[in-house]
Amino acid sequence: MKIYHICFLCIFLIMISACSASYNGMIISQVDEAYTQNKDKKYIIIPADKNIYYESLEFKEYSNYVARAMHMQGFYTSKNINEADAVVFLSYGISDPQKHTYTDYTPVWGQTGVQSSSTYGTVNPYTGSYSANTTYIPQYGTTGYVPEVRTVTIYARGIGLNAFMLNKGEKSINIGPQMWKLNVASAGRSGILRDVFPVMIFGAREYIGKDSKQSIEFEIKENDKDLIRFIRGDNTASVN
Repeated sequence: MKIYHICFLCIFLIMISACSASYNGMIISQVDEAYTQNKDKKYIIIPADKNIYYESLEFKEYSNYVARAMHMQGFYTSKNINEADAVVFLSYGISDPQKHTYTDYTPVWGQTGVQSSSTYGTVNPYTGSYSANTTYIPQYGTTGYVPEVRTVTIYARGIGLNAFMLNKGEKSINIGPQMWKLNVASAGRSGILRDVFPVMIFGAREYIGKDSKQSIEFEIKENDKDLIRFIRGDNTASVN
């Protein structure tokens, strides 16, 4: 699953220009029109990578976030494959650290002119001579910019959801047609996927089982109340 490699440059440009109090990402989703309205089906979430253990603590945590996001969109999930009508293969990953250099411009503060002036004069009563003294009040502002080369370490993060029908026989269960897929990519300074996984899946929640038609950018404030409730699990469901 290489969506984060495809979108990395775009997201990096978004990230360095965005406020540090925000999370940014990109979504690409597709749907088979024949299955667009089939939310009544029950899904089981399993690892897309055969090297990821289904009962591992990491996968349980991530799949629960996915289940919460799916429930918010009206989907049903289960841990029992015998009860499931469809399967969602969950993949996720994070890149090695990548150093990027860019130029930032620091404003230089200085005098830009004269804001106002005051002149005071005196007359010598004996000689009749006149002398004046003028006081100038300077005006300050940005006089220019100094370029500074900065280096930042960035990690690309990706999540993939691929949903397929399940064809059940008397003695076997086989993978059927693909129903929908969702890829989420983000880039940032955190190299810990656990910190950003819930944010990414929350940001992509509205496109689960929907067709984005094109790549979609999203931005979420870190103090977003709905995000905080989602991470805590308030009013949302995990995998049954």
